[in-house]
Amino acid sequence: MIYQLSLTTRLVLYWQQAHTRFTTPVESEMVMAGECILVVDDAKDIREFIINYVLKPNGYRWLEAEDGLEAYELILLHTPDLVVTDLKMPRMDGLGLIRRLHKEAIGLPIVLMTFYGSEEIAIEVFRMRVRDYITKPFTVDELLASIELALREVRLRQEHEKLNEQMVVANRDLERRVYELEALFDVGRILTSLPSYNSLLLYIIRAAMHLMRSREARLLMMSEDGRDLVVRAEQIGEDEGRLISKQVKNPLAWAAINAEKVLYSDPYRDGESQRNTTQVCAPLIIGSNAIGVLSVNLAPGELDQHQLNLLATLADYAAIGIEQARLLALLNA
Repeated sequence: MIYQLSLTTRLVLYWQQAHTRFTTPVESEMVMAGECILVVDDAKDIREFIINYVLKPNGYRWLEAEDGLEAYELILLHTPDLVVTDLKMPRMDGLGLIRRLHKEAIGLPIVLMTFYGSEEIAIEVFRMRVRDYITKPFTVDELLASIELALREVRLRQEHEKLNEQMVVANRDLERRVYELEALFDVGRILTSLPSYNSLLLYIIRAAMHLMRSREARLLMMSEDGRDLVVRAEQIGEDEGRLISKQVKNPLAWAAINAEKVLYSDPYRDGESQRNTTQVCAPLIIGSNAIGVLSVNLAPGELDQHQLNLLATLADYAAIGIEQARLLALLNA
């Protein structure tokens, strides 16, 4: 278990985890099929042929329209991934639909179906997001190849956007981990600089609130006879931390001491704040002796293995600082 490793080893693993998570290449998952294709043709038999023999067998979703005007309304409502449209249709023909989409900057890729002899028109509209054209009559394989070609740009764009989003998340995660690592070193520097005992206790709970983004933090110390736990410092919400001396019964804290590792509770309803919360307890251990527990309350869903490692490392620093303060007091006695 990571909680049984030395403090130095734990910090090294902490940094490697952050660095590896940033530098590992993001897996690429191209969107294969499943896109929605709008079929526009005034001939019902053509629409049924495309839907039943091209789209359905290859896992595509579909919409259908009898002319350009109906297609335009469906596009506004459903935003399909691709439009396969005939050229000659009543009310609004394929060319009218293409021009309207281009004028309104609706960037859908289009496959134009034409009869032999209409190729010049198809070439004209390539600048208006027509990605391919196919002449009637066509085979299933010909239309499928044309659809795949037109969708390639959509898939590449979606993949690019996904990779960008993942990179932004990875950068934010790295920045947060670097910040936390620097904060941990600052905590270690301050806790081992021999501040006064009371200042040390208050600093520990402030650091726990800050690093863990917790709602509450408490420092529980063992009584002299080792039978009880006494809250010596606590901070709740935005209030300042305070020094207290209050004996408490905390089964989770005792369990963490006995297990010598960080433990956390199931989410529960806090009686005072009336909010759902999760308690996390990290034992303060020097050698083989437990001297107390660092306890924080987090909102459910905010706890992960990274947070557990972070609190365990902070508890190690706290234990070292408290033990040094105790030894100094004995020397000065």
